[in-house]
Amino acid sequence: MLKFIKHHLDTIQGVDIYPVISFVLFFGFFLGVLWWVGTAGKHAFDHMKQLPLNEQDN
Repeated sequence: MLKFIKHHLDTIQGVDIYPVISFVLFFGFFLGVLWWVGTAGKHAFDHMKQLPLNEQDN
């Protein structure tokens, strides 16, 4: 099965760019989340921690 898929992927021109694009998107998202966690204040995390317990926001 893997040979079948690999053979068909080898016949497509430019298919080697897709893993690079997916890695760049994943790494960019990871850095974005890491940046957000680093810059978010304690108040934001306390607010999110209390969300499941607050029934008045419904």
